[in-house]
Amino acid sequence: MSGHGHGAPPPMPPRRRRHWLALLAAGWAVALLAAAAMSAHTGRATVREQRDVADADTVVDLTVGEIAAAAAATAPLLRISADQITPGCRITPVRDGIELRRTLQFAAGSMNSMTLTGIARALPQRFKAATVTDTAGRIGLRADAGEFVAVDGVVDDDGTVTVTVSSGCRPRAPLTPTPSVDAAAQTSVAPLLTAMTAHPSQLSVAQATCPGGGVVRTVTAQAITDAGDRPALRDALIAPARGAVSIIDRSDVFAYQRGSITVLVQRRDTRLDVSVTASCP
Repeated sequence: MSGHGHGAPPPMPPRRRRHWLALLAAGWAVALLAAAAMSAHTGRATVREQRDVADADTVVDLTVGEIAAAAAATAPLLRISADQITPGCRITPVRDGIELRRTLQFAAGSMNSMTLTGIARALPQRFKAATVTDTAGRIGLRADAGEFVAVDGVVDDDGTVTVTVSSGCRPRAPLTPTPSVDAAAQTSVAPLLTAMTAHPSQLSVAQATCPGGGVVRTVTAQAITDAGDRPALRDALIAPARGAVSIIDRSDVFAYQRGSITVLVQRRDTRLDVSVTASCP
């Protein structure tokens, strides 16, 4: 007995099935790309690799300024560094990147651990700053500046405190050029070099944006002194340091502060490193 069956429809030809699968895959890829683009422009990054080193540079700059301003009442700021770039880190097993760091050095003396604690307390609450103690009993500072930028502070062997702001490993991108050496930079170090009978070989400028406007700025001069008799740094800098407050007074390091300006002079044989730092206004 014949009749019309109601079984499953005939299978789709293989070529047509592959065509529809390709269309579905292409549509899904477009949707993912669109979502990624939307997230990049309107959303927050969810992993560090979504922000290249130029994006991190902006955050690092602002963080250096915030730390300098927040710590102003805690410890004298001796100097800030320019961008320090370290290549060769790995973003993925097949993709390399670079790490950006900047440092701030503070005078602390015998109260170095309290200096770290003071800086931690002075930072804005969003940093979640805290002091930590390692297994050797050394105290350090840990904070989160946001956008995967880390803040770490340590007590150096010479008794100063160094705070490092680090981007972590990031995709490469062009960075903002360092500030040029202007007439004001040359004028700030000239009396010190003259007092030390030093011949400058290199000048550099580092600065960062302060949260209330303006910049914190360090001018550094590397110089060479005569190999003959060299007076103590304190004695050589009597005139420039007149009326200032002495911060560090050792045979190889002398630092003083006058208002918002700090001066740091370090001597290694015939080489001098002179730094003049103007803190946030």
